[in-house]
Amino acid sequence: MLRECKFLVYVNNQSQKTRGMKAQIILIFVFVFGFTFSYGQTTKVERTASTQVMKFTQFHDNGEIAQHGHIYRNRLDGVWESFDAEGNKIAVGNYDNGVKAGTWFFWTDEQLIEVEFTNNKVQDVIYWNTSERTASR
Repeated sequence: MLRECKFLVYVNNQSQKTRGMKAQIILIFVFVFGFTFSYGQTTKVERTASTQVMKFTQFHDNGEIAQHGHIYRNRLDGVWESFDAEGNKIAVGNYDNGVKAGTWFFWTDEQLIEVEFTNNKVQDVIYWNTSERTASR
């Protein structure tokens, strides 16, 4: 009985840590992408050779690209990138038919955050301290 209680406490602590990390990543994601949508930047949508694929580009007020990617059949698809007002990359990730998939990267001044997604769900998070490891934008 005591062993079972210790195990349950350990599992509960681990799930709380995982939820905390997921909450942090969600907040970062909302901040990065919400910030770019909230300032009424200019948006440019271009049709490609395929009538079902559109290239989407949104610009900051100063003319720098805020984010860009493709829309296929009205869903985000392929690689999407976000940039700050100075043109520095702050996020890159992949959508598969409107669903976040694979490894996404989020840059801050001090960290590179690597997030693994499967079917829109966070599977793993790795924090890289950019002062100790090589990381580029």
